[in-house]
Amino acid sequence: KTFKQMGPALGGITLGIAAAVALLLTFNKQQEAIADQFGAIGANELNSFNNRLAVANQEFIALGLEASQAQTTISAFANDFGIAFSEADKLAKAAGELSVATGLSLDSTTKLLGTLKKTQGLTADQASDLIKSTQALAVANDVAPDQVLEDVANNTEQFAQFAKDGGENVLRAAIQ
Repeated sequence: KTFKQMGPALGGITLGIAAAVALLLTFNKQQEAIADQFGAIGANELNSFNNRLAVANQEFIALGLEASQAQTTISAFANDFGIAFSEADKLAKAAGELSVATGLSLDSTTKLLGTLKKTQGLTADQASDLIKSTQALAVANDVAPDQVLEDVANNTEQFAQFAKDGGENVLRAAIQ
């Protein structure tokens, strides 16, 4: 209330204080998301791990997703697929972008990318390109692309078992 009354007299100082408070609140929210997913080590140590998690948060926020979803996605790649953190954060960004682009849930996108990485040895870019080409092929065949990708994501064990030649055979079969 005092700042409001003094605002006109102080000019830009009030605006500066408001901006600083907003930055602190954003930083605090990021640190809470990291701590919730990775515990105290992620929130309290200023290291490259923490910085990379903060970057992932910002990338997800820029996509219109929640910062906490970045942490969950990175954790899923590391824990469910045994992918090193140095790759998991890159895959998480790809998962977020694909989820927004394809309309597929983030969980399903994470499963698809993780399966392609684990069973086919694809990079994040290669796996993303394969999923995008599958989406385009589904559209060309007048099939709902999100349903095709969802089917494959929900059947990752069969995908892993029958995937040959980069997994394209399974994705084409799903379209059919």
